[in-house]
Amino acid sequence: MKRARVLAIPDMHLPFCDWKKVQKVYELLKEHQFDYIVQLGDLKDRFTFSRFARSHGVMTPKEEVQEARDGAVNFWSQIHKLAPKAKKIQLTGNHEERLIKSTLEKFPKIIEVLNKKGWEIVDEFGVSKIRRIIKE
Repeated sequence: MKRARVLAIPDMHLPFCDWKKVQKVYELLKEHQFDYIVQLGDLKDRFTFSRFARSHGVMTPKEEVQEARDGAVNFWSQIHKLAPKAKKIQLTGNHEERLIKSTLEKFPKIIEVLNKKGWEIVDEFGVSKIRRIIKE
C-alpha cells in the first residue's frame, strides 16, 4: 500500500504573513510530489475584527479583507500551478471564525443561512474549504 505524502502548512494570518517563508513552501512543492496539501487554518488574520486590544491605525477592515483575499487567491493559485494533481484542503481556524462569531452575537438568526449546504465546502483552484458547522 502506497503511503500518502502530506504537506501541512500552518497559520498564515494574511495579509500579515512572511512571503519569504511562503516561498519556501513553493520550493518544497517544486522538489517533492505531495498527495495532499493542507493549510491548517488561520489563512486570514481578521485583525481588524478582533475584540482584543489592537492598534486601529494599521489598516481599515476593508483594506485587510481585500489584501487577505488577494493573498489567499495568489497563494492557492500558485499551489495549484505547482501541484495540480494534489488534493488541496483549506481548514478554518479561530481567526476565520471571528467575523462569524461577532456577527452571530449581533444577529443570531443568520445562523440558518450560514449553516445551509454550500457554505461548508467551497471549491476554488481545486481547494476544498472545510469549515466547522456553527452550533447555536
